[in-house]
Amino acid sequence: MSRKYSLITISLIVFLALALFASGCGAVKSVQAFNQTGNDFMNALKDAKYEAAYALFHPELQKQIGQTADLQKMIEDNQAQPKEWTFSSWNMSTDPTGNNTAKADGSVTYQDGRKGTVTLELIKMGEDWKLSSFNLNW
Repeated sequence: MSRKYSLITISLIVFLALALFASGCGAVKSVQAFNQTGNDFMNALKDAKYEAAYALFHPELQKQIGQTADLQKMIEDNQAQPKEWTFSSWNMSTDPTGNNTAKADGSVTYQDGRKGTVTLELIKMGEDWKLSSFNLNW
């Protein structure tokens, strides 16, 4: 009788371990996805590909910014075109309405050599992560 319970216990432990691993893989993929979106946005700004950067915005942020030309003017007028950056922290959570959100904080070096900080906030729309806000400071 005890051998039967041992097999059931081992089977249960293996099942739980696999379930935890599978859910962890989903979280890792999600982190990779919003990390990729953040880096795609920064690369688009670096390369002056403002249409590509604008396409990564959540529709509400697109309304706030205006058009692609408005984003370009904002970046160029403030000399905020990044040269290189590093994200030191990424946090993912679910907001009160059930939306998956993420925030990235890091450092940035601009084309003219100034150093500053970067903060990106993202929201998941279907399978894609979109920027809901960004802040480039020096």
